[in-house]
Amino acid sequence: MSSRTAFDKLLTRVNVDGIKTLKDNVIKAVRRDVCYRENLSNSHLDKRSPRANNNAKQRGVLRNNDDTPMKHKVVQVGRGGQNYNNFLGQTYHEIQHNLFANHLLKIDESPSLTNLLHGINVNPDENRKGYLIRADGVELSSIEFCNVIDEISIFFLQKLGGLRPRQRVILSNQWRNTLESVYEYCLDILVYRNAMDWSIDNDLMSRNYNVWKDHVMVMISFAALMAVTEMLRKKSAP
Repeated sequence: MSSRTAFDKLLTRVNVDGIKTLKDNVIKAVRRDVCYRENLSNSHLDKRSPRANNNAKQRGVLRNNDDTPMKHKVVQVGRGGQNYNNFLGQTYHEIQHNLFANHLLKIDESPSLTNLLHGINVNPDENRKGYLIRADGVELSSIEFCNVIDEISIFFLQKLGGLRPRQRVILSNQWRNTLESVYEYCLDILVYRNAMDWSIDNDLMSRNYNVWKDHVMVMISFAALMAVTEMLRKKSAP
């Protein structure tokens, strides 16, 4: 399932009409920020997004406009530098920890969301940063983790429910700042997770298949959340 499909499924749960153009523009914006390579199977047709390239370079994921995560990994490890995949994993887990601790787990305006998040917290274990645990200390599975992100996306989308095509939603400055922060956190997470996905040879017949599948599932949920926050920002009154 693609992030577009996941986004469409979220939209079906909320009464949001007349937003097809906005939805398409938001998905394009997210892709321009994250997907620095548009075609992986035919290098002659490969197009790069300058915005995504710059985002990746600023975060140390790529060294230049022609770099790839696989090339970067080989050079970095070969020269005795920090292991590239360790760098990526530690970074996006740290960002996930901060996103949940500082923003997503503090939302208390929705009874259903408050009920869903009751007892859920970030894992305090330094070696498990970026993961979520229940009150009994049991870590959420990847599916449960994605469900939490998706329900938060639904909560954001509900602020658009019932709006007419040209109508704007009124948001406080605090909410606008929250949306801005969530978008940037999701961008960071996806840039690093995307590089991790492309730096590893994913053999679908190997024992690591489920690890790869869980990794992609989490990326899709964060991409949908990123698209939702961008949609709400664009639909809100200045």
